[in-house]
Amino acid sequence: SGGWGSGVSLVGPAGAQGVSGTIGNTINGSISMSTSGFWVVPPGVHQINIVFKGAQGGGGGNASGPYTTFYGGSGGLAANFTITTAVTSGDTIRFNLGSNGLDGASDIGNWIGYYRHGGNGTSGGNSSLIIAGNLIFSMSGGSNGTGACGGCQNGGINGSPGQNGQVTLHNFNDNGVLVYSKDDIFGIPPSSILIRF
Repeated sequence: SGGWGSGVSLVGPAGAQGVSGTIGNTINGSISMSTSGFWVVPPGVHQINIVFKGAQGGGGGNASGPYTTFYGGSGGLAANFTITTAVTSGDTIRFNLGSNGLDGASDIGNWIGYYRHGGNGTSGGNSSLIIAGNLIFSMSGGSNGTGACGGCQNGGINGSPGQNGQVTLHNFNDNGVLVYSKDDIFGIPPSSILIRF
């Protein structure tokens, strides 16, 4: 009877794709952004951790003179919010990041006595986080510090500090922590987001 010669291999058609195993919720990636946009949850990811830092306010300008310097008020701190929340693959995470405030100029305008005055800073913009079409929280930016005034009120006055940014919770059911800091919390600067999955 006939047979296959040596060196001939038989390979049948490929079988059906097996069922994928369960993927755990351990963090295996991260992405950080400093402009408004969106991110789509990849396949197999069921939980994410988000660190969100809002915008900080700009500080007021200084007023210097021949004898002393009066200082502008510091801008309000950015609000920092971190959450861990359940998600579904394909969910869209939308983040609106407000712009940081600008510092006021120093020693501007007309002389008042022996001093000029400092300009006011500008306030930080508003931010928000939306997951799968649900507004999770909105966040105001830190407000502006005011400029110093040389020659005012019997010699001069320092500027007043701005108020810190505030967080308003909306559709939020998971663990969250609110922190105020001008430092780069979790390694991110003001007006940025870090997503870990």
